Amino acid sequence: MTQVIAGLLVTAAILGALAAIGKAVLYVFSVFRRLTRWLDDWEGEPPRPGFPAGRPGVLDRIASIESRVDRLPAVEARLVALEAQMMPNGGGSMRDAIDRTAAAVGAGDRSPQPDGGPERSAIVQP
Repeated sequence: MTQVIAGLLVTAAILGALAAIGKAVLYVFSVFRRLTRWLDDWEGEPPRPGFPAGRPGVLDRIASIESRVDRLPAVEARLVALEAQMMPNGGGSMRDAIDRTAAAVGAGDRSPQPDGGPERSAIVQP
């Protein structure tokens, strides 16, 4: 009887050790898989069938960002020019043209109603 119990204990110990080893192997594989994915992201992937552009690596992406940053002064200059058009400057801006048009059609004329009601615009609204 003691031999049977000893055999069962040895078998349980072997199965427990195999389960622990299996769990450790799965953990190592998951770490290896994450490391592989990280390295693929870092280095990029070459073109392949169905994915002709490949995937650029981190250094290629940084170079792309740097090339776009070089264009920022031109974009900023365009933004400054657009903002200048939004402010009245004595006749030459788009804002001045809008104000002149509004004055010509009477859109700027808002007078209170004789009955004390809300102001009405000179523009006919449907």
